[in-house]
Amino acid sequence: MGVCHSADIEPVFGIPFLDFKRFNDRERYISGLLIDIFSAFAKTGKPPAIGGADWPEFYAIGNKTLYKTLL
Repeated sequence: MGVCHSADIEPVFGIPFLDFKRFNDRERYISGLLIDIFSAFAKTGKPPAIGGADWPEFYAIGNKTLYKTLL
């Protein structure tokens, strides 16, 4: 079935840390990661490199098109 639209709102705003009955430790861990990612992006304008992921300013699709990201 997948994830419902807006299902990320509660973890992004740290609700799992406030409601211990509804959320488990794994959900609090994920919430912490999301908070760190969003905070780093707000501070630097670039998502953090997690697990070796790189977010270059420019990237190509095929060998013809070059897009500039919004960052």
